[in-house]
Amino acid sequence: MKTIKTKLIVLLTIITLSVSSQNKAFKVDVIGKGTPILFFPGFTCTGEVWQDVVTELSKTNECHVFTFAGFGDVLPIETPWLPKIKNEVEAYIKVNKLKNTVIIGHSLGGALGLWLASELNVVLKKLRVVDALPSSGALLMPDFNPDYLQYVSEYNN
Repeated sequence: MKTIKTKLIVLLTIITLSVSSQNKAFKVDVIGKGTPILFFPGFTCTGEVWQDVVTELSKTNECHVFTFAGFGDVLPIETPWLPKIKNEVEAYIKVNKLKNTVIIGHSLGGALGLWLASELNVVLKKLRVVDALPSSGALLMPDFNPDYLQYVSEYNN
């Protein structure tokens, strides 16, 4: 009986680890060499939306094209998923030792870029935001407090 319980525990542990390891917050395709540019798509989009821009910029830059969990062929993760994506992007930048990093984000990707830049956990060279609401992240963050928004900030320069 003890052997069966042990085997069952080992089997469940293996299944749990394999399922949780598949739930990454994003997929990244890296194209080119040079200054790292991280491309964040908007809500419901895959990294393919950046294809034309990446074709040109990858000639002189290392383009990291993200597709977030739940879109394209990337499996969904548990909610609230935006903070998990942010944390994993920070880890991605640190683990890959990306320096002078540029972020280009569209819509939700732009809001994510703003969030990353505002917390100063990673050093960014530039941030380009394309058509994003400054508080769209609030739609996916249950504890969002609008008092934290700063419209006049030293980072605006």
